[in-house]
Amino acid sequence: MVALVDNLKYCYANLEMRFFLLLLFALATPLVILMTTLLYTDGLNTTLKRELANTKIYDKIPDFLGEGGSEDAGSQQFDAIIKSVITPQYAQTKIETTIDDSYAWITNKSVTPPVISFKEIKTTIMEQNPSLLTDIDVFVQEAKEQSAPDPDSQQMQKSIDSLASLARSDFSIKIDKQLNGAKNFYSFMRIAQPILIGLMILELFLIAKLSKSWKSRFKWLGAAFLAAGIWGFSGLILSDLAVKTVTSFTSGSSDALVKMFSPIVLQIVNLFATSYTKLQQIANVSLIVAAIIFFSAAIFTKNPPIASSTKVTKKK
Repeated sequence: MVALVDNLKYCYANLEMRFFLLLLFALATPLVILMTTLLYTDGLNTTLKRELANTKIYDKIPDFLGEGGSEDAGSQQFDAIIKSVITPQYAQTKIETTIDDSYAWITNKSVTPPVISFKEIKTTIMEQNPSLLTDIDVFVQEAKEQSAPDPDSQQMQKSIDSLASLARSDFSIKIDKQLNGAKNFYSFMRIAQPILIGLMILELFLIAKLSKSWKSRFKWLGAAFLAAGIWGFSGLILSDLAVKTVTSFTSGSSDALVKMFSPIVLQIVNLFATSYTKLQQIANVSLIVAAIIFFSAAIFTKNPPIASSTKVTKKK
């Protein structure tokens, strides 16, 4: 009787463990598909460049540079040089190059940190009026002295330091610090995705290991694949909901900046959502087909014969 109770406890514990492993496998499937989508969806930089051009933002560069002009002769000459160099075509080339360089650096296709370079401005200044660079240094020193007594001038100090650094360099701005978060997130997913896939394979192995017969193994593996295939449809629902939420937010906003850049955000969201939907649909169908195969194997697999408990007495 004690042996029977212990056997029932063992079977119940096995049942709980297999169900827990099945649940983990099903829950992890959409997450793996999402990580695969974020890691291997191509065309993000192309989409971003195309949508930026569609906003006509480059055509507004001359108007932007014409705002807030100073009456100082040096400032006017500096502004004239800036306007002559930074044309809409120049700005578009620089920004698109920066997008490609940033994308390559974030995705580990390049080890060179991205830099926005305006060295043509310094070249033009050196050709037309080299003393402007000295004037900028003088202005920086004066601005520092004027803002030093003010305890609330930290932001001003940062702006002044940035201007001084820009003037001393080839008018180049490093943006690797601003992109470190995106790069670290991408690197984390590159490590986490194969680990998660390995854990899912281990879960399937343990489910099979805890089953005592091939018929039971086929049933549990079929159930695991079926649960993952069904649960995958929740990812499709969430993907569609994310697109609708972003669309609703951007279309309902009255902010001019949001309206300008909302098409870019929508296109990027749609790019990832479309890629995720395709991968998840393929995964759902594959998982359900695998479940049918395993269930069919379980049906056609016979249970092992039960060992006879009758003792054979030897003839004397």
